[in-house]
Amino acid sequence: MLDAPGVRALPLSSLRKIHLVGAGKAGRAMGEAALAALGKRVAGGVIAVPRGAEGASGPVRFAAAGHPVPDIFSLAAARETLSLLERAGKGDLVVALVSGGGSAMLSSPAAGITMEEKAETFRLLLRAGADIASFKRGAQAPLRGQGGTARPRGAARDRMGAAPVGRPRRRRRP
Repeated sequence: MLDAPGVRALPLSSLRKIHLVGAGKAGRAMGEAALAALGKRVAGGVIAVPRGAEGASGPVRFAAAGHPVPDIFSLAAARETLSLLERAGKGDLVVALVSGGGSAMLSSPAAGITMEEKAETFRLLLRAGADIASFKRGAQAPLRGQGGTARPRGAARDRMGAAPVGRPRRRRRP
């Protein structure tokens, strides 16, 4: 049984496959914890992590990516994540694990914006001393694949959380 606050309990036997995706400075620790909890039920995954934390653990690949400034490895991790999301099918569960630094480590600029322009935006915001809220608004506005825009067909529209593909998550009433 998979049970978490804000998510209705799901019998694991009802799931076809479980995939892990994510990014952030705590990505390796979160991914390893998810693997420990879910075990052989995890079919695969990709989590963008800081350099030095990359590698594989079972079916999950921990991909090195840029932080605090996104780089070509951040783009590669974003593309690999989007590919995994596109392959997720009905009855699959995709668990998103995101921590601080995730917006740099998993970056896919929108059409018409180069990775170099995106990285320069991050550098300018960092040099200007932008607080985290300003930084996220300025850094994420022109992105594709962040803020819930990329999701498997039929997946819940939540920005974070887990819901089986083809079965939207129910909201609990206060």
